[in-house]
Parts: sequence; structure tokens; C-alpha cells
Amino acid sequence: MLKPIFKTFVITFLITLSTSANAIILSYVTGNDYLALSERDQDLWFVGVLDGTMSEGNLIEKDPMGNWLSKCASNTPIPQFKAIYEKELRNNPDGWHAPAAFIVRGSLRSYCMDKKF
Repeated sequence: MLKPIFKTFVITFLITLSTSANAIILSYVTGNDYLALSERDQDLWFVGVLDGTMSEGNLIEKDPMGNWLSKCASNTPIPQFKAIYEKELRNNPDGWHAPAAFIVRGSLRSYCMDKKF
């Protein structure tokens, strides 16, 4: 049986919608892939990753502060979260080959922990 964190990982980070082929492709979106998306598709992808990361927190979070992202999101608008992620992405081109969702999680966790939500 798959552990909840693995299920969440698969759902959140590995399944992407290919708008050009109108098919579901099992893969992950890299930083390079994200940068090649239209602004609309970037918005949709980002909100999906944000939702998945919050769901992950609700299912398996063992952080003594609780679900850090849900607490932080109640005080931070989505466009601000997206700008924080994009700043991290653009400032670190050496990581563009990696799964972009990991960069989202890392940049938002750093921001939220600094704000002590």
C-alpha cells in the first residue's frame, strides 16, 4: 500500500496536463517547462502545486508548528506566493532542470518560516 506522502507526491508533482496534445502525461514540470508555459498555464500549474502542497501538509505534516502553508496562506495572497516562487526560480537557473514543484515548496517554506506563521 502506498504511503500518503507518496500518493500526494505522485498526484501533485508527477501528473501534468499537456495542453498541446490534450492528453495527460506522466512526468513532472521542470523549471524550464514552467518558464515555457503561457502566463495562464503558469497560474493554473502554480495554484495546483499550492493546493497539493497544502493537502500534503494536512495529510502528513509532522512539523511542530502544524500545517505551515495553510497558516501562511491565510495571510498571503496567491500572486505574492507566485512572485516569491518566480524570484527564487529566476535567481537560480542552475536548478531549472529539477522539478519546479520542489522549488515552490522550498521557497514558500522559507518565506513562511521567516514570517513565523
